[in-house]
Amino acid sequence: MSLIQLTLLSGMLGSLVFYFVRLRSRLSDRFIAAALFALGGIAVIMPGATSSVAHMLGVGRGTDLVLYLAVVTGAFMAVLMYARTMRLEDSITELTRTIAQLRAEQHSPLWPDDDELPDDIADDHIHLHAVPSHEQRDRS
Repeated sequence: MSLIQLTLLSGMLGSLVFYFVRLRSRLSDRFIAAALFALGGIAVIMPGATSSVAHMLGVGRGTDLVLYLAVVTGAFMAVLMYARTMRLEDSITELTRTIAQLRAEQHSPLWPDDDELPDDIADDHIHLHAVPSHEQRDRS
């Protein structure tokens, strides 16, 4: 086994371990990830296999097949990330509306003063200040 194969396999294994240990995902996503990493490992260990599959699919070289698959996968991931971003923006908007409604109903500030907080929380309390308008910034 060549140095590049060992390097690629080590990187793939490290990425897979990181995915399983640190990232929360559904069981089906974990199976898909494991299958993709296994296919990648086979392609690294037996590079001729990609050429054989490429010829069966009518692609000239295995390298071209891998490139085509990478482009399609990248485009798919971009669409997934866009959809996730839109869902997160919708969630943030809904949370912001809910907080504004609760604040209006209670007629109280969103964040209490530090003297109203327990001592252990007051030290870590983050102060949120309104961003000054352009006119206010220009005057100072």
